[in-house]
Amino acid sequence: MRRRRALLRSLGVGAVGFAAGCARLRRLGGPDELARNEVSSEAGGDGSVPMHQRDARHSGYVSGTVTDESGTDRWVSTVDPPDISSAVVLSTDSVFVPSADGVHALDRADGSYRWDRRPDATFPTVPVVTDGVVVVGELFDEPVEDEVGAVAYDAADGTELWETTDVPGGWARPTVRDGVVYLSGGPVDPGVTAVGLADGAVEWQTRLDAETGRVAVNETGVYVAQPTGIRKLGPGGADLWHRSTTGEPRGPPTVADGTVYAQTAPGSFAALDAATGERRWETIAPPETEFSAAVTGGTVYLSGGDLVARRAADGTELWRRSPAQAGASVETATDHYGERGFGDLAVTDDTVYVGHGDGLLAVARADGTPRWRRPFRNRVMGGDMVFGGSPGAPAVAGDTVFTFTSGGDCYAVAR
Repeated sequence: MRRRRALLRSLGVGAVGFAAGCARLRRLGGPDELARNEVSSEAGGDGSVPMHQRDARHSGYVSGTVTDESGTDRWVSTVDPPDISSAVVLSTDSVFVPSADGVHALDRADGSYRWDRRPDATFPTVPVVTDGVVVVGELFDEPVEDEVGAVAYDAADGTELWETTDVPGGWARPTVRDGVVYLSGGPVDPGVTAVGLADGAVEWQTRLDAETGRVAVNETGVYVAQPTGIRKLGPGGADLWHRSTTGEPRGPPTVADGTVYAQTAPGSFAALDAATGERRWETIAPPETEFSAAVTGGTVYLSGGDLVARRAADGTELWRRSPAQAGASVETATDHYGERGFGDLAVTDDTVYVGHGDGLLAVARADGTPRWRRPFRNRVMGGDMVFGGSPGAPAVAGDTVFTFTSGGDCYAVAR
């Protein structure tokens, strides 16, 4: 039997130790907190972040530069029960927040509640949102004999549009591109299933030899990270190539300019030719380092034990920042879950946004110089301290950075 915490660790998702209660949303309370988190009328802006690290290639890049209010709060709202540290996704008017029991839609301008829905799954995944449709994959912490799948909601009001159960694996993590949702899963009879965004009908399905994480998709194929290596699937799910790795890859691959970037072992990160899977370059780090990558402008930005920028063409290191050099708090660099490295990245024209410890950091894209740090609050629930750190992937749109923490707080911060 595979229990929830073991499952979350296998997915690279943090958990906090308290029982899940009824879901609800509330604004921060108390005179000091309300004054500090006064809502700005300038929040929001154009643009969207449809999925984890913005697009189906997981590039992590969005255009734009810092604002005059950089690092100040637009708003903070709380979702209960959180139970995860994960990514938020954005439409032009809403923020979609995954929680322990469903998905919550918040108003992007002020963080107010819009709607929430609770799929039958034990643990819903990070959603995707595009063309007015929100899709949530289903995860289960018990052995699953029947196939599971995903459920789609109207982004405006949460009306259920369709549900598919034609996905094997025990969980289904969605990526969306050009009207097709790609659901990757495991550990029971794992594979990748492509379904139509409009109706959830299966377009193709491929069974694989090992469980899969979130896939990356570009115009030439679907890229899959598995314990056995990195794999590329073509039209209809055909197996185009498979690159064995020395250890278990962690995190989703990133695809840019004909290259696949992926963690190929607990301490190595590689650039592979997207057409053939051949290695272009590889770097070695301390063996327990976990990487997240964002790529733009000929540079790949990596978060792990350090924050590093490398030349995309050959892996040459351009700059490196330790947590202290990037502006992280030394006092909150560790917690009761152990040491914390940098989290997922978002990159703009001049800034890299990344979580570390109990805060969100912004550093200069040119050299990693700290710009600002927004610390997260701790919470007390049932007499137990819930640490405010372990932020999920930041989502940048308009003039705001959005992130959701393992303490259940969704932050909108001026970028």
